[in-house]
Order: sequence, then structure tokens, then C-alpha cells
Amino acid sequence: MTREESPNRLPTYQIGLIESRANRNLNNFMTDQLASAGLTPPKWALLGVLYDGGSVSMHELAELLGVSSAFVSRLVKELAAEEFVRTDIGLQDKRIKAAAITHQGRDHVKSIELRLRKNLREYTKEVTSEDLESYLKVLRIFASLQ
Repeated sequence: MTREESPNRLPTYQIGLIESRANRNLNNFMTDQLASAGLTPPKWALLGVLYDGGSVSMHELAELLGVSSAFVSRLVKELAAEEFVRTDIGLQDKRIKAAAITHQGRDHVKSIELRLRKNLREYTKEVTSEDLESYLKVLRIFASLQ
């Protein structure tokens, strides 16, 4: 990065354009990759949360994904129809519904993750591992801002 391209010298509108283009390119790449597996980014995120977290309440899923409970319910129903997730009713409070990943869903996540990682490495081959780590570090900081 030249001195003229440093974030302190780059006009904010150019930073916004670069960020927007990068976000669009990565989103398009991931959307295309997931579509070939019959998934959308929200379904993939939901499967990932369940893969990592076990049984998660519908309310908590909505908060984690930043979407409405109705949207989560629809995603869960669609993924349950494919036998990737199941719904559980709370033991102490029958009004609480939770979703959990099935064995078939776990296997599906593992195989898609392997393929996505391979394809993402190829897509980002011009980006060093150190730069990717820095990028993720910055994204985590921005994600935590209120």
C-alpha cells in the first residue's frame, strides 16, 4: 500500500467504495458456492451456529443471526424438511422451542465446509495468510462495535 493509499489519506468515500466492492465480491462468491450445495447464506449460518452450539432456542438463533424469529422458524422448517435439523421442546417450559443439528446435518456441514475452504483458498490465492488473519481481526472489531 502506497502512502497515498493509506487509510489516513484515502477519502472516506473511496474507502466505502472499496469496502462495498469487497463485500459484494465475497458475498457473491459465497452465495454461488452455497447455492451449488442447495443452501443460502442464512441457512448456512444457522447450520453453523447449531453445529457449534448444539441445541439453541429459536429466540437465541434470531439474536445470533440478526434476523426475526419468524425468519428463523421458516429456515428451521426448511432445514428440518431436509433432515438437517430437528426441533426440540423445552423440558421445563413447553413453550420454548429449540433447534438442533442432526447427524445428517453434521455430515452435510463437514463436507460443505471442506469444499468451501478449498474453493475459498483458490479464490483468495493472492491474499497471504497473514493478511487474511488481519482482515478477520478487523472484521471482528467492527462486528463488536455498537
